[in-house]
Parts: sequence; C-alpha cells; structure tokens
Amino acid sequence: MRSYCVDLINLIMIKNSLYTFYLYPSRFHLTSLSAGEKVFSYLKLLIFNWLCMIAFGVLITTLLVNLGVMDEPVISSHKNIPKWNLIVLSGFVAPILEEIIFRNGLIFSVRNISLAIGTFFGVIIYKFFFYTHAADVRKEMFGAILSVVVSVCIFIACYIYLRKINFDLSIFFKANTRCLSIASSVLFAYIHIFNYQITPNFLLFSPLILINYFIGGLILSYIRVRDGFFYACAFHCIYNLVFLLIKFR
Repeated sequence: MRSYCVDLINLIMIKNSLYTFYLYPSRFHLTSLSAGEKVFSYLKLLIFNWLCMIAFGVLITTLLVNLGVMDEPVISSHKNIPKWNLIVLSGFVAPILEEIIFRNGLIFSVRNISLAIGTFFGVIIYKFFFYTHAADVRKEMFGAILSVVVSVCIFIACYIYLRKINFDLSIFFKANTRCLSIASSVLFAYIHIFNYQITPNFLLFSPLILINYFIGGLILSYIRVRDGFFYACAFHCIYNLVFLLIKFR
C-alpha cells in the first residue's frame, strides 16, 4: 500500500511534473513519455488550468466586484468577427503565433530565436492595422501583407547576425530555462492586457485578472521544454477551442 501511494505521488506531483520543473529543477530530467502518459499528463494540466481560471477569473474576481473593491473587467470589442472566423483565428492562428513568439525560443537555436523575433514584429504591425483600420478591409489586408514581409526580413537579418556570433547561447538558455520560462509567461500574460478596456482600476488588479494567462504560460513553457513545440501548440489550440465552444454553446 505504501509503495502504491509513493508511486501515485511520483506520478501526479514529482516525476516529470510542472511542480518539479519550477520548484525543484535539479530533480527534473527529460525522459520520453508514451502516448498514453502524454495524454494523461495533458488532461491533468488542462483540468488544473481550468480550475485556476474558475478560482481566479470567476470566483475571486466576482467576489471583489461584488464587494465594490474592483471594477468588473470589460473585454474590448474592436470589430464584429463572424463566429467561424473567430474560431479559426483564436483557436488555431493565435495559439501558433503565440507559441512561436513566447515558447519556441526556450530551446535555443538560431532559427528558433530569429523566428520568434520576426514573428513578434510582424504581429505588432498587423495588430496596429487591425485596431486602427477595423472598418477598412483593404488597409487591413495591406497590413497583413506588410506584416509578413517585415517578419521575413527581420527573420533573415536576425538569422544572419546570430550565425556570426562566436559564443554559444545554448549554454545560457539551458542553464536558465526555468527563469526564461517564467519571464516569457509574464510577458505572455501581459500581452493579453489589450483584450480588455484598460483603466486605472484594471491596471491595479491586472495581476489577479491576468494570472490565468500567466499560469497557462507556465504550463505551455513546461510542455514546450519537455515534449516539444508541436505539443505546446496542440495544447494551446485545444484549450482555446474548448473555451470558444463553451462560449458559443
């Protein structure tokens, strides 16, 4: 019985877990998992992420709003996007772009870092046209084409420059994977601040409002390091799609 309990604890909390990755990184060792172990791991992480969203995004936020301490967060609406377009954008396109920007570079290579930087600037340009020319489809299309061109140019420039650097950055990335994962998760959380109407009260309580994005970033960084970029993208897409299906039920 004791042995069974120890094995269960190792399976749930310690062995190759999110818990170990961030709190006890010296105990964390990359090992290959079977398909069944990966599915079970992802289900646990999805449930954990949803429980955090319910706890922080619903229960605590609602309590503070009802007490009059915090204003209710208002989600920004920049244009009326058809349901299926929103599902494609939020369920597939956005997760893949966010994984490229925030998680792909956690495993260092010249290509990964260059792709992350190029994609970041491309998305910034597209968002500028998206928000400032919402009623003009032609200008938005021009913004999309321009963002792709800029992304490619910056990717090539970064790739060439980083190839010329003599010292090996992979050593730094391997030694600081946990810190880089936490930093990217903070940035990932606060990039979503633009999903809301920004007010002084919102900024004051933004750590609470955005904490679910931060936790999601920690989970996705862990998956990226442990299993690879594809699995982080798949997890992110599934999480967003489940949320959208509930929203449009």
